[in-house]
Amino acid sequence: MTQATCATEEALVAFCALVRAEGARLYRDLPWRNTRDPWLVLLSEVMLQQTQVSRVLRHWSRFSAAFPTAEALAAASTTDVLSFWQGLGYNRRALALKRAAERIAYDHKGTIPATRDTLLTLPGVGPATASGVCIFAFNEPQVYLETNVRAVFLHHFFTESALLFDPSGSSTAGPTADPQPAQTPGSQPDAKRGPTPGSQPDAERGPVPDSQPDATRGPVHDREIIPLIEATCDRVDPRGWYYALLDYGNHLKKTLPNPSRASKHHTRQSRFEGSVRQKRAWLLRELLALGEATTEELCVSLNRAEHRASRPDLSLEELQAILTALASEGFIVEQAKGWTIRG
Repeated sequence: MTQATCATEEALVAFCALVRAEGARLYRDLPWRNTRDPWLVLLSEVMLQQTQVSRVLRHWSRFSAAFPTAEALAAASTTDVLSFWQGLGYNRRALALKRAAERIAYDHKGTIPATRDTLLTLPGVGPATASGVCIFAFNEPQVYLETNVRAVFLHHFFTESALLFDPSGSSTAGPTADPQPAQTPGSQPDAKRGPTPGSQPDAERGPVPDSQPDATRGPVHDREIIPLIEATCDRVDPRGWYYALLDYGNHLKKTLPNPSRASKHHTRQSRFEGSVRQKRAWLLRELLALGEATTEELCVSLNRAEHRASRPDLSLEELQAILTALASEGFIVEQAKGWTIRG
C-alpha cells in the first residue's frame, strides 16, 4: 500500500481546501484563461506542450489574432503558419496543429469536438491536451496530468518516493501524456518532500524543504496519481480547480529544490546549440526568409553561421540528410530552383 492510498477522507478535504486557498493567492491572469472559445483553448494547450508559460505569453495573442478560427488556420499556407510559430520551438507542433485545423474545418464543419475521445482523433492532440480542452473550454471534469499538477500531488502524497520520480521516463509517462519531444530545460516538476495534506506552508517563505526523503520505493507512476486526481477533482468547477492546481504547482516548482535531478532515471536534454535540432530550426528560418534556396546555397549560408559560432562546417551530405528529413516530415519540398517551404 502506498502513502497515497493511505490518505484519509479528512486529509483529502484538507488538501482540497489548501489547494483552493493557494490557487486564489497565486492566481495567474493569463490571456487564454479569459476565454471559453474551444479553438483558442486548444491553441493554448498545444502551445503549452513542453513550453514555458513565459514564452507562450509572447506568442499566443499574435497567433490567435492571425488565426482566430480553425478555418482560418486550415486555409493558411504552411509558410504563414510557421512564420507566426517562430519562437515557440518544436515546429512539428505547428504542422500538427494545421492538420488538426483542417480536420476540424472539413470533418467537423468548423466546430471543435466537445468530447475527449473525438478530440483524441485530431493530429497532435494527446490525452493531456484533450483533457485540457474539455476542462477549460467546456468545464467538464477530466483527469489532467500536467507537470505542475504532478508537482502538487507528489509534494503532498509521495514524500518517500518523490526523489525517484522522472516525468520524462517511459516508466512514468502513463496513459495521460501527450506524444511530444523531450522536456525542455527547466520544465521538470519539483517534487521535494513537503507538508502533509492540510498543513499550511509559511505564507512568507513558502514551504520549507524537509530532510532527504527515503528513496527506496521506486519511481512514482502516473497510474498512482490518477486516483488522487479523480478523488479530489471539483465536479462543479473543474476549470477553477485545475487553475488552482496549476498555479500552486508552478509556485512549488519555483520555491523548492528539484529532486528529480538526483533520480537514477533523470537525463538532461541534449544541448541545443550546435545540435541537429538547432540546424533544422536555422534552415526553416532561412527558407522562410529567402523563399527558396538550393542545397549548395543553404550549405554556404549555414556554414557561415557555424563559423560565427566557432563550430565546424557541415558537409553537403550531412546537410542533405537534414533537408531530406525535413521534407519527409512535411516542412519543405524540393523544386526545380531549390528548396522551399511546403505550400
